[in-house]
Amino acid sequence: MTKLPKRIELPVALALATSVAFGASGLLHARGEWTAPLDDAYIYFQYARTFAAGDPFSYQPGDPPTTGATSLLHLILLVPWFLAGVRGPAAVFVTFAGGAIALAATLWLLRELLERRAGREVALWGTLLYAASGPIAWGAFSGMELPLVHLCFVGSCHALLTAASARRRALWLGGLALARPEGFLFVLALIGARLGLDLLARGRGGDTADDLPSARVLALPVLAGVLPFVLSLALTGTLSLQSMRAKALLFEGTTTLGELVARGGDFFAFVVKGLFAGAEADPSGSLSANRGQVGFFFPPLAFALFALGILPDAAEEARRRRPAFFLVAALWFFGGLLLTAALLPYSSHWNRYEMPFFPLFLIGATLGAARLSAWVGAERGGLALLRGVLALFVAYSLVGWAVFAVGFGRNARDIHDQHATAGRWIARNLPPTARVAVNDAGALAYFGERPIVDLLGLVSRGPTDPVNEGAGALYEYLEALPPAGRPTHFAVYPDWFRLGDAGLYGPPLLAMPLFRPSIAGSPLPLTIYPADWSLAGSGDGPLAIPPGWRAVDALDVADLASEARHRYRFRRPGPGFPESEALALSYSGEGAPRVADGGRLLAGGERFRANVGPGAEALLMARTDGPFVLDVRVNGRAVGAWTFNAPVGVFSEGAYPIPAEFVGTGPIEVRLDTPAVLGQRSYKIFHYWICQRG
Repeated sequence: MTKLPKRIELPVALALATSVAFGASGLLHARGEWTAPLDDAYIYFQYARTFAAGDPFSYQPGDPPTTGATSLLHLILLVPWFLAGVRGPAAVFVTFAGGAIALAATLWLLRELLERRAGREVALWGTLLYAASGPIAWGAFSGMELPLVHLCFVGSCHALLTAASARRRALWLGGLALARPEGFLFVLALIGARLGLDLLARGRGGDTADDLPSARVLALPVLAGVLPFVLSLALTGTLSLQSMRAKALLFEGTTTLGELVARGGDFFAFVVKGLFAGAEADPSGSLSANRGQVGFFFPPLAFALFALGILPDAAEEARRRRPAFFLVAALWFFGGLLLTAALLPYSSHWNRYEMPFFPLFLIGATLGAARLSAWVGAERGGLALLRGVLALFVAYSLVGWAVFAVGFGRNARDIHDQHATAGRWIARNLPPTARVAVNDAGALAYFGERPIVDLLGLVSRGPTDPVNEGAGALYEYLEALPPAGRPTHFAVYPDWFRLGDAGLYGPPLLAMPLFRPSIAGSPLPLTIYPADWSLAGSGDGPLAIPPGWRAVDALDVADLASEARHRYRFRRPGPGFPESEALALSYSGEGAPRVADGGRLLAGGERFRANVGPGAEALLMARTDGPFVLDVRVNGRAVGAWTFNAPVGVFSEGAYPIPAEFVGTGPIEVRLDTPAVLGQRSYKIFHYWICQRG
């Protein structure tokens, strides 16, 4: 038997021990089946399977291309396995084995890097600290791109801080830029430092000696980082990746600059103080991956050691006006975390959006312990202090490592018992012509083998913008689809989207509950319903138009296409209120019909353009499910106050006359606002119609 070289024995042993523990936990919890601990891994599998079948970047054969796979590198590496015939749970084993290999390689590179920077003793403890990190291990075996990101980052650090060749630097940085957008941010930070140094060098008379990669070396990483966005533009017509548009706070309807600053700043403080400083604790024992349980991620005071390991060198580089690795790393860490906190202020999946920054944090904490030891000095027990501090950190981390091993298994059980099982039920019980609308697009599509509509818009183009505007806009989008393109079934959590309130869900066919959800998106059962389209189109027209009048234009509120045609603008109540909602309600009165419609919760500020005939009086009609008081202006002139005392919980239609002298010769500009004297008031509007005589 061939013996491993001594220098890689420890990294391989640590990676093997971690893979055995996490693999055993996953198999034991998921009934002996290889199962990924989150649904998003199956999104990559489905993209790779369709890619291998000859339909690149389409989520399903025949679908238009989408960019829901954030990591192009991860997708590219998966495709050959599906070409080789990998199917079903075997794909999970492939990524699990790949994660183990990547973890071993990362540990080896980390040990080499730390030994060159701080000596053998520090390197040993730093390697143990990294291997004892629970979130690092969870990420390595998640089936996602995280082990690639971590490997490429540590490889890039090794190449930048050692006398590595230009080719090695370019390859590691190129891989990092292609692995995830955060990696491309690191490359952009290097580009900024490079440009700054070159400008400073001109002022110094051409002195360009520095440790940064040359512009030629950085060309490949820049091309790699730009490639996903170029592909997105070519395939979908927009530079923004669909995965970002579906998830980022920036694209939600209620988001304002103030909201980005407020929520982003608050979440940034949580990440720095709670996650990295180890100050958040939740003793409930429920192990929920989506609840912000981060107290066991890193030891208390780890952030102080990280700052000690990175910031003094960064400050020295800034003082000397020679930006190099540490200044770039510090700017990337804090700037990248702040940007991530603003765009993705969510604790989902064990804070996996912050995980790309974890390797730098552990490197910095190790170097900080080494610096503290050096300050104390060998004669005053500096080495003993180093060993004591890092031994304590490793011991604390091992507790978190064990918690994450259990959490990994529970997460896999969630996905196996809910998403994967429901997907297999779909494959066995729904006809090949079924089209299933889902809120989690991974395992349901991968195992279900039926066309899906991703209601979150991550892998389906159409719903991306509507879902960011709420349930009402999503309903209007689905209703507007041709009957053959509408979903025949829904596989959703009942509290997501609440399309059942619009009558879209028939009697449930299957409900998949979990006793203690650990990573599932809802405590309610994943439920499969037949779609009920019996009310589709029922809300297009008013219940009754007064005799002698006819509708000449209609604004379907929450229908994004109708709103765009009418240049509809409005004021929202703000964050915490629904962007829009869809309801199926009856009108008041015995025998009154039941209709379904999407609408918005508004705070006034409405403005839209309506097409009317010139010089004739008009009637503005509105569908609502509650009272409102609005000041009406037409073509910039005040018409009067519209008070409508409608009952709550049923649809009602009010009408307001617009005299002919306000109409003018062409389209009218209608403005509706809540009177300032009433303070902040909200109301709902589902539809407007403009009527004229004839």
